[in-house]
Amino acid sequence: GERRRAHLVLSPFRARPVVESAREPSPAGRDGRARGGSVHDAAGARRQARASAARASSREAELEANEERARASRRARALRVSSARASVGGLVDVSPLRRRPPLASVDLTADVQSARCAAEEFPPHSSRARIPPRARTPRVMTAPPAFKTLIVGVNAATHVGTLALNRPSKSNAIDGDMWREVPEAMRWLDENEHVRCVLLTGEGKNFCAGIDVSTPESLSSQLGQSNAMKGACAGRKAEALYRCARRGSRSSENDRSTLTTTDALADSHQSPTTTFHRRHIRRLQDSFTSVERCRVPVICAIQGACFGGGVDLVTACDVRFSTRDARFCVKEVDLAITADIGTLQRLPTIVGHGVATELALTAREISGEEAERVGLVTRAFADAGELSRGASAAAIAVAAKSPLAVQGTKAAMLHARDHSVNEGLEHVAVMNSARLTSEDLTEAMSAKFQRRKPIFAKL
Repeated sequence: GERRRAHLVLSPFRARPVVESAREPSPAGRDGRARGGSVHDAAGARRQARASAARASSREAELEANEERARASRRARALRVSSARASVGGLVDVSPLRRRPPLASVDLTADVQSARCAAEEFPPHSSRARIPPRARTPRVMTAPPAFKTLIVGVNAATHVGTLALNRPSKSNAIDGDMWREVPEAMRWLDENEHVRCVLLTGEGKNFCAGIDVSTPESLSSQLGQSNAMKGACAGRKAEALYRCARRGSRSSENDRSTLTTTDALADSHQSPTTTFHRRHIRRLQDSFTSVERCRVPVICAIQGACFGGGVDLVTACDVRFSTRDARFCVKEVDLAITADIGTLQRLPTIVGHGVATELALTAREISGEEAERVGLVTRAFADAGELSRGASAAAIAVAAKSPLAVQGTKAAMLHARDHSVNEGLEHVAVMNSARLTSEDLTEAMSAKFQRRKPIFAKL
């Protein structure tokens, strides 16, 4: 007879009872059929195991592929966010996109974490992630103004500004235009955020031959005199001199800003003509003092002649280089005038009181080699080519330092020159108490430990 038997068939995914029909085998064929059934059952189990392993490996491969695509998507989103942030500041660095190695050879742990942080701050579909077209435009450095007697430029890569005296046919002699343009050029360089050091040079074979005395009219205009007013009364001369002063090197606002109580008292006790001459000299003094007032260091490269007003100009600089055949002369006594633009006040602190007095009283010429010996120049080069390379290298080296540290050093040095030691110490203590918390200090220390060049922010 027939009877029904229930067997439990197991699967990797589920278990279900299966009812199978079977006929009771005869004793003779029971052994053979049992052996054949066991063989078929073993083959089916192996096929099921292989199928299960194949499905498991396929699913595992699919999961790995999905995870890889998710990682690549998160990483690309992080790069887009970082590029958008950089474009807002005007500096877009796309080098990581170009030099990124294949995904299989990169550890994505740090990238995934940064991508998650960036995604939290800038969601992909939020309005903050969309940078307006105006913000994508990088900052463009404004072009320097055009001058008649000067050439001004800025190298944005090295952060070095250049100021060149441009009257080579007159040996860069100082005329009325140059008196007016020097403070304007220095003000523009001082306010330019890309400039961290200024290099002052002179076009042609001579740096500066002093004030322009090529004609009597030029000399009279330098001294604040006018031949057109000869024979006029004192009142008309004073009025003409006043109008000339109003057309001078600075605006009326700057004139008022530099007038002190002492100036007002002095003017009240002097005649109109004397008052004008005094203010005329003060304007000329302020023209070259603008070099000293510039917040960034000014390095001067001197070749050929440097006479009279040229010495006034270079003594207002922070660092001076020259060629060995350069010539220096405090020439004013030969013109029957006293040097009044700054040489007598600055030169003694550079070369010493005795040397400065001898040079000012005798108008003796000294060479670049002697100027190096007495300390007027830091270094004397063999020729103009070496001078240009050496001065440029020094300017680039200064511009690579921390802008705050460089400016603070210049300010402290100038303050120490005009004050006592205790006053200088107090000045630098107050100044550094605010500047030691700057990011420049952190960047300098990080660059030192990471063995790289520091990158400092603009001023």
